[in-house]
Amino acid sequence: MVVPLSVLGNWLRELRKWSPRLRPLKLHGSKEERRRVREEELQPGMFDVIVTTYEVVILDKGFLNKIHWVYIAIDEAHRIKNEKSRLSTTVRTFNTQFRLLITGTPLQVRTRAQRRWFCGCFCCFRCCFCCFGCFHCGCCRFET
Repeated sequence: MVVPLSVLGNWLRELRKWSPRLRPLKLHGSKEERRRVREEELQPGMFDVIVTTYEVVILDKGFLNKIHWVYIAIDEAHRIKNEKSRLSTTVRTFNTQFRLLITGTPLQVRTRAQRRWFCGCFCCFRCCFCCFGCFHCGCCRFET
């Protein structure tokens, strides 16, 4: 889970409350703290969910990109609306089976093509990052 720093603790509490069988792991802190977590706690079978922030995803992209993820979920997903932002380009490189965008903020985009890119391309595995309709590769369709 990639979340804003302001709700990192909330996500950890909610995961523990509503999914008590899941073992969430917080990946945040100084460079040394994150290194310790990677070496000691981020081992196969020791966690089910990593909860981290936008900033840590960018800082630790080299390490995180080596993991074959089942899911990536992004809270406040309107943060990746700009396809050229560091966060957007970073998360689109992760190897995942499924992708989930969570946002309560209406998307403020100028054109229909931008809205289609955001909704479709991030989630479409064949071209960018579900199948609302990727207008780059045309592999899936939806009515606008």
